[in-house]
Parts: sequence; C-alpha cells; structure tokens
Amino acid sequence: MERVGAPPRLVKVDTQGHEGCVLAGAERVLAERTTAWFIEFWPAAMNRTEMPAAEAAKLICKYFSAYVDIRDGQKLRDISELLDAIEEIERRRFTDLLLLP
Repeated sequence: MERVGAPPRLVKVDTQGHEGCVLAGAERVLAERTTAWFIEFWPAAMNRTEMPAAEAAKLICKYFSAYVDIRDGQKLRDISELLDAIEEIERRRFTDLLLLP
C-alpha cells in the first residue's frame, strides 16, 4: 500500500484492552518512529485479549524511547521503566500513556 502524505504526528487509541492488538497491526507506522501515541493501558482488560499487557509493553518498548503516565504525575520516563510499572498500573486499574518515539 502506498502512503499518501506525511505520517501522522499523534495517534490516540482507546479500544477497551485491545491497544496491544492495534499496536501490533501498526508496526509499519511504528517502525518509522515519527509518531507519538496516546493509549489507554488497562492491564486487566488487555490480559483477556490476544495481546496481554506484558506483551503489549514489550512491543511498546521496541518502538518508543520514552513515555508519560498521564495519571501518575505526568513525569517523562525512559521506556525501559514501563515493564516494571505494569504492577503499579494494575493496582490503579488503568492509566493513559503518552508514548514518544
């Protein structure tokens, strides 16, 4: 499929736990590393899908360099911290993440 125009600068995804599946289906866009993503991260719901939270987090770590947990002080964090943060996010039930290339 030929791309028309510039890649998106921001993608927002809130698919009730299927965010990992959406990311997996968008690897071509992710590989360009030019687009920020704003996603809901709801581990309990994600763990009931084809892409559990831990797997989604690994995919996120592959394509992004930093993130901001919108519901946790909005501090810019290195993407490597996301895997360790999943338990805390589960205790809060869910969060929104701004993922930066």
